[in-house]
Amino acid sequence: MLNPYFAHIITWVYFNINLSRTKRNVLVYIQMYSFFVFKTSFFCKYLIYLNFRKLNQQVFTK
Repeated sequence: MLNPYFAHIITWVYFNINLSRTKRNVLVYIQMYSFFVFKTSFFCKYLIYLNFRKLNQQVFTK
């Protein structure tokens, strides 16, 4: 099981590398990532979802 904080770091790095991608592609990646990595734990999935909401606001409101 992946640590949620470690996953948050991975996603933060991913967002910074792929800033030029479209919002749709990023959202698709989020859904795939959260499903395959965290399908065994709803709580971890929810934590990642909250982290991604923060990242979405930071990235897409600039």
